[in-house]
Amino acid sequence: MSAILWARFKGLRNQKMSLLAMFILPIVFTFFFSLGNLGGEPVLPVVVEEEDKLSEQLVLALTASEERNVERIERSELEEGLLSNRYEAGWVITTDTVDAIKNSERTIPISMLRMKDTGTLTSLENELRTVALDVANYYQLTQTIEQEFEGVAVTASLNQEYVNEKSITVETRALENEGGFTYDQTFQALVGFTLFFTMYTIVFTLGELLEDETKLILQRVRISPVSTLSIYGANFVYSFLVGFIQLFLLVLTGRYLFNIDWGPSFWGVLLVMAVYTVAVMGIGMVLCAISKTMQQLSAFTPVVAVSTAMLGGAYWPIEIIQNEWLIRLATITPIYHAMDALKEIVLQGNSVLEIWPQLFVLMLTSLFLFIIGITLFSKFKIART
Repeated sequence: MSAILWARFKGLRNQKMSLLAMFILPIVFTFFFSLGNLGGEPVLPVVVEEEDKLSEQLVLALTASEERNVERIERSELEEGLLSNRYEAGWVITTDTVDAIKNSERTIPISMLRMKDTGTLTSLENELRTVALDVANYYQLTQTIEQEFEGVAVTASLNQEYVNEKSITVETRALENEGGFTYDQTFQALVGFTLFFTMYTIVFTLGELLEDETKLILQRVRISPVSTLSIYGANFVYSFLVGFIQLFLLVLTGRYLFNIDWGPSFWGVLLVMAVYTVAVMGIGMVLCAISKTMQQLSAFTPVVAVSTAMLGGAYWPIEIIQNEWLIRLATITPIYHAMDALKEIVLQGNSVLEIWPQLFVLMLTSLFLFIIGITLFSKFKIART
């Protein structure tokens, strides 16, 4: 087993360019996808339909956030700015929004003008809803105190304190709405593309088993006193180490290049990455078993990798998907559960004990895929040697 493992690592010299590409591509894609987080304070145009004390408080509350540069403009200017791509979106404070706050409605309508829907705008809408809910809470508090004390001075004092202390704080690291949807653009890009491109690395390292079979190397190894278990074991250890090291290096890249805070449990992040690596190895074994040549494996892998990445939420937040059938399909992909577990650790600050359902599903998926992959490979490849 050790001799096979040593031969595999020596063969990495012939694949250094492809491995380097699979390491660099996630960094490049993350850089371009996270440009919105690197350009300083974004400008948010705000249109007020009807001047009102609550409308002013909404604008002041949003201005209190140090993460956005709020610009008061007219609706015509906003529409012109959207058409000229000067603005990505704008908030229109409508009378419906103000009335909902005054009437203590549970749902406060948020009106945004935009040219297209993106994950960034989804997080912006969540931020605006958070601001509106916070202003609504303060409004109800001041109304209650005013009714109790029947004094206007108290209301004015509370409102002034509210503005001065900037009680609205919105973190760009994680924006959360009532349903618990958190989103960070840089985190989404780096983790999504890391899981996606590492899938190629893992599958193609396992594909060396298939290449050995097509080149009759596997037949010669089988003649020697090497057990089938040793053949599988060496290749599995090799594939796991190469894939996990790539994931680990990309995690470090996210920490020191993109300033991603990996949450309170860095070891939990590595545990998720390790279990995900094993699950992808299971996919790789199935693909190797049904492929007759490396060319077929090279054709099957992008189809599986891209489809699972799209379904699992690697390219965009899975929370913005509304179709129930697509969400159900997503739950059968390892990327979905790995992304979900990492979001809970990094964005929500949960511990490893709180992500055991995702880890259990990943391990169960790994076991299921390994059983199928090894059975098929042993039947159609090993048995023929």
